[in-house]
Formats: sequence, structure tokens, C-alpha cells
Amino acid sequence: MNNYKLLASLAVFGELNENKKNIHDILAVFIMQIVKEDSLYTFTDSKIKVLLEEKYDFEIPIAVIRSSIKKTNHFKLQNHEYTLQDVKVLSQYDLAQHEQQLEINSALIQKLHKFIEVEKNVTLSVKEKRVIEEDFCNLILDNSLGNGNSDLIGAFILKHETDMEFIREMQKIREGVILYTGLKYTPNSNFNKSWSSKFTIYLNMEIIFHLSGLNGEIHKELFYDFYDLVKDINRSKKLISLKYFPDVKEEIEYFFSKAEKIINGHETLEPTNYAMKEIVQNCKNTTDIISMKFKFFSSLEKQGIFEEEDIPDVTSGDNYKYNIDTESLQEEAGKKLGDDDISNEIRTLNYLSIKRGNKDKNNFENIGCILLSSKRKMLEIAQCDNIRESGGVPLVTTMNFLTTKLWFKLNKGLGGSDFPKAFSVITKARLL
Repeated sequence: MNNYKLLASLAVFGELNENKKNIHDILAVFIMQIVKEDSLYTFTDSKIKVLLEEKYDFEIPIAVIRSSIKKTNHFKLQNHEYTLQDVKVLSQYDLAQHEQQLEINSALIQKLHKFIEVEKNVTLSVKEKRVIEEDFCNLILDNSLGNGNSDLIGAFILKHETDMEFIREMQKIREGVILYTGLKYTPNSNFNKSWSSKFTIYLNMEIIFHLSGLNGEIHKELFYDFYDLVKDINRSKKLISLKYFPDVKEEIEYFFSKAEKIINGHETLEPTNYAMKEIVQNCKNTTDIISMKFKFFSSLEKQGIFEEEDIPDVTSGDNYKYNIDTESLQEEAGKKLGDDDISNEIRTLNYLSIKRGNKDKNNFENIGCILLSSKRKMLEIAQCDNIRESGGVPLVTTMNFLTTKLWFKLNKGLGGSDFPKAFSVITKARLL
């Protein structure tokens, strides 16, 4: 994937959205530009799929492409091939702004390089500049940041938060991300169809701490933006369940036990551990911590978030074929992360793989379950080649991704004042 190219494509997608309400109309502009540039007067939908990825780095389901081609009313379909009916219509389509956007993005990246050079008092090498560029693109695209530049990128964005042109450019890309995320794992083209399948979202400890406010107010607001969308979908019939695995419960209980040791002087509080600091500062003794833990789990139940009781048996015949805990995965993930202690993460991913079974991994609504996590280790293992099928929905995702998918599914639209905070590039910068 060329993130830099995709960033420009998404900015154009977001810009076109300001003028065109129908998402098929927006995609049709990209398709017509391909037909125009490559003189594709006859083509197949699979050819367009390949070219959308080559030219714009878009991975769009075939059904969505077919619907967008049909919406133009410029092609005749015969023997699985589309033929352009009138060459003159091509003059109506122009995507010159894609090249312009690449130039805008290039200038922005150069500013970022300069900012970091001044902040660190260094001259960046070509390799270092590429890594920073990759991290910046990953930030905007909601991918994980793993190269240690997140704090500087966040500071750069916040430095320009009063620059309206800068913010407009950033939000244009973010709107493109929302639309593209909505499209990517929707194999059919009926975007307005209501959610109809049973779906379980498993929460890890950090996410559960977000909802309780133990990780700070911004994280809490982000969680409730997501949670409100879940409640919207469940309004007429409960289709989406929020749960956590027993391992997560054990992890939370261990966390509170550690808080007891700190408050009794047996261990030291790490100043960077925000959640632990919140617990210790609000408790005077062991009894207070026990009471806080009880209220914590009671609060989860009140909000309809329960521990998973149906833990799959990995060794049973039907389940074993979906087992992903293999030597090759252990080796790939360990090498990727430089960490041998990944058994807990792989066990959880194995549960998810078995629970998904043979469900359609390319259709977000039909995958059955997903893990919501903010742990970089878990997110990166889920991207390993030994787990993830090409084009398939990963076993683990972020709150931004899920908020975006649900927002898109509920047809909430763009440009409104009630946008979830997760969609704001300034919020992302503040979190960094």
C-alpha cells in the first residue's frame, strides 16, 4: 500500500463529497478518469478494480464498482464487458485535483520535516524523512504508529490548529477516510440497508478503562461516541453485543491488586500509568480499592457489557481447523515485534478466529465478532500474513475504525456539528 498516494486520493474523495451526496457518484469520477486516461473504451469491472488500486490505492469491492459504473449511464454491458457509448462524455470528468493534492501533501510533509529538525536540532536523513512521512500518513489513516514520531507529529498538528487552511486540508482527508472505510468492507452496494446480523465486539482492558474514565476525559468521550452508535443500531433489536474475555477480567483484577500494593507501600507508582494514578489518587486504603473494583464491574453490567462465558475449545474437531496458533505465526509475530512474550495475544486471536469460523471475512457485518483494542502489540499481530487473509477484515481493530463503520452504516452523513470526536485530527493530535 502506498499511503502517500492514498492520502491524496482520500483528500479528493472528501472534496468531491462536499459537492456530491451519492457515494457512487464520487467513485464514478475516479472510474471515468481511469477510462479517460487509459482510453479504456471497453473493459471489465475487475480491470477497473486493479486500476483503482494502481492509480489511487483504493481497494473497492467489485459490487460497489459495478454499481458506480451503472450509475454513470455511459456504458453498455455485454458478455461481462462494459463499452463506452459516447466518447464525448469523458470531457465532463477531470481529476486534476489529485495531482494538486499530491503537491499540497508534499509541501505539508516538508513543513513537518522542518518542524522536527528544529525541535530535535538535527538534520534528518532521507530514510528518517520517509519514516516520518509514513507515520504521518498512518496517523491520518487511523493505522498504528510504531516508529516513535507520534508525539512530534501531534505537536506539529497542534501548532497549526488555528490555521484554518491547514485544518481544512486535514479534515478533507479525514472525511475521505470515513467514506473509504465505509466502502472497503462492504461487498454489496446497498449502503443504506439497516444492520441485520448478530455481532459481538470484544473489549480489551484499555478500552474498558476508557469507558470508566480511568484513562482520562478525552478517551471517555471517544468511547461514548462509539457506544452511542451501538445503542442506535440496537434501538429496535439488540444485534450488537459488547463483551470481554475472562483473560481481560483477570488482567483488570490484577491491575486493582497492584493498586492495593502501591497504596500499602509494597510497590511504586509509575507516573506514566494514568489509570493506576487515577485509582490510587481516589482511594485512601485497601477497602476503597475493593469498593472501586466492585463499582467498576457493576457499571459494566449496567451498561450491558458482560464477560464472555462461551470460550471455544481449541482442540475440538470442528474448532481445530480455525486454529491460528501455529509455529509460523509465533515466529512471524515475534520477529515483527521483537518480542517473544505474545502467547496471551495469540490465544485471544485464536478465540476470535474460531468464533468467526467460516464466515465471510470480506464483509464487515457478517464476520460475527471483532476485538476492539488500543494495544499496539495486539493490532500488529492481527496484521500478520499468517492470520489475515488478503482483503479480509482483521480480527482486531481500533475505536476509530469501528466508530467510522457504524457512523457510515447509520448514514449519519458528513460535515455536521455532531461529528464524533474520533473524526477530528486535532483530537488525535491531543491524544498523541
